[in-house]
Amino acid sequence: MCKREKTAKKVWLTNRDLFWIIVILFLVIVLLLCLVISGNANATNILSVVSTGISIVLSIIAIVYTFISGIQSSDINSETKTQIMLLQKEIENLKDSIEKKIQLQNEVGNYIESVSPLINRIAQNTNGSVVIDETIQKRAQEISEQIRRDFENDE
Repeated sequence: MCKREKTAKKVWLTNRDLFWIIVILFLVIVLLLCLVISGNANATNILSVVSTGISIVLSIIAIVYTFISGIQSSDINSETKTQIMLLQKEIENLKDSIEKKIQLQNEVGNYIESVSPLINRIAQNTNGSVVIDETIQKRAQEISEQIRRDFENDE
């Protein structure tokens, strides 16, 4: 960077300096006003009326600010309620899907348990005409166990 760019970035007055300058100027104005009014006999009455007027204006500003804050708070509350309702619906949907999955898992388990004796009966009733290989039975049991494990892992 060149020298000009460095000097251009320097700030002559910071916010803090500006604040103190305004405070000092305000105090000087108040001091001058007091000196000017001190010679007037009605100065006390004038200051009293002015201070009453300033108090009324400040109270109105406070009431309006409180009213606006209340409205904003109400808006935030309604948005929060809406978000909570959406979350509750999502939780209910998840609960329903979990219940359906558990029910399906139980049905599959019951089906597998009911099929195994039927296969054994078929094998016994065929008198050897249909030979069910032990490897097929083992494979069927492995598949049923795998299905059970998959359902348990998904929970």
